[in-house]
Amino acid sequence: MLKILTLSAALLIPALVGPASAQSTFLAIENERVDFPLLTMVIEWAANISGLPATRQLPTIRQTIAAQVSDLEPRKATSITRTELAAASGRPDVQSAILYDDATRTIVLPAGWTSRTAADMSLLVHAVVNHLQNVGGHRYACPQARSALAYDAQDRWLQLFFTNLEDAFGIDPSALKMNTHCLP
Repeated sequence: MLKILTLSAALLIPALVGPASAQSTFLAIENERVDFPLLTMVIEWAANISGLPATRQLPTIRQTIAAQVSDLEPRKATSITRTELAAASGRPDVQSAILYDDATRTIVLPAGWTSRTAADMSLLVHAVVNHLQNVGGHRYACPQARSALAYDAQDRWLQLFFTNLEDAFGIDPSALKMNTHCLP
C-alpha cells in the first residue's frame, strides 16, 4: 500500500503543481488542458485502485459550460451516467456535475474544472472509472450501483491529499449510500 501511495504521489505532484509542458500531446483544449501523460496516469491509477482492467482506449474529454450540460441530459438512463456532487469544494466557478457518455465514450468536465486541485482531479478519477466500466462491458442493476466503484476510487484519490468526499464535496456517508444503492 505504501508503495502505491509513494508512486501515486510521485506521479501526481508534478501534474498538480505546474502547468503541462508545451510539448505534451493535449487531448482536449477548451478552458483547461488534459494532457496525454496525465490522463494515462489517472487511467492506470484508477484501474489499479478499482480492480478494473486498464485500457488503451482513451475517452474523449470535453469541458463544458453549465448551459451545455442540459443539452446532454440522458434520453435513456443507460446512455449517460450523471454524478451529482454537492457544491464542488465550495467553489462557485465549478459546476457540481460530471458526465460520462457511454455511447461516445466522452467525459464532460464541468465548467471551471481545473487539474490543479485534488478535488477537481477526483472528478476526473470518478469519470475515468465510469469509462473503464463501460469499455470493460460491466453492467450494473442501476446507475447508482455503477457509481459505487467510482465514488470509492474518487474518495481514495482525495485521501491521498488528506481529504475525503465529505470534506471536498459535502457527500456524507448517508448521501453516499443514497447515490450508490438501487432504489425501488
